Amino acid sequence: GSYTNLGLAFKIIPQNVEWTKPVIGFGNSLIFRHKFGKNDLLKLYSNFGHSNLGMNFQDFENRLTGYQMKNDNVYNNLTYQNSFGEWTLQSGFSYSFNQDKIRLNDDKIRRMDDRWQGRLVLNKEIFKKSTLLFGGEVHQFQYHNDFNAYLANYT
Repeated sequence: GSYTNLGLAFKIIPQNVEWTKPVIGFGNSLIFRHKFGKNDLLKLYSNFGHSNLGMNFQDFENRLTGYQMKNDNVYNNLTYQNSFGEWTLQSGFSYSFNQDKIRLNDDKIRRMDDRWQGRLVLNKEIFKKSTLLFGGEVHQFQYHNDFNAYLANYT
C-alpha cells in the first residue's frame, strides 16, 4: 500500500499558494496468480487510489481563487490462458473507474469515466513463424461531466 501526506513538507518548504488541505493520497494493489494445472494460468491485478487537496491562489487578475479536488480511481484486470494440444486460449477482462470532484470557488465540477473491456483469442502456430488467430474484443465506456447543474453524458 501507499500513503502520501505533504502537509509537513509544505510547512517546511516555502510555497507560493495557501494550502487549505495539503495533498493527501493513499492506495493499494493486489496481484494474484494461480495455476490450476500444467497448461493454464489465471492472473488478477487490482489497484485503487484516493487523493484529496485544497488550495487558495492568486489568479492572473490577482483575485483569490479557491481550488479543491478529490479523486477516486479503481483498475482491475483478470486474464486466463490455457493450452490444449496445439491450440492456446487467451482471455481477459478489465474494468476501470475514475472520478474527480473539483470545486473552483463556488463552481462544482464532477468528471467520471467508467470503462470495461473483454477479449477472447484462440490461436495455433501453423508454421514456425506464422500463427492462426480467432477472437473478438468488446469495449464499453461511459463519461459523465457535470458543471454545477449541467450534465453531459457520453457512451
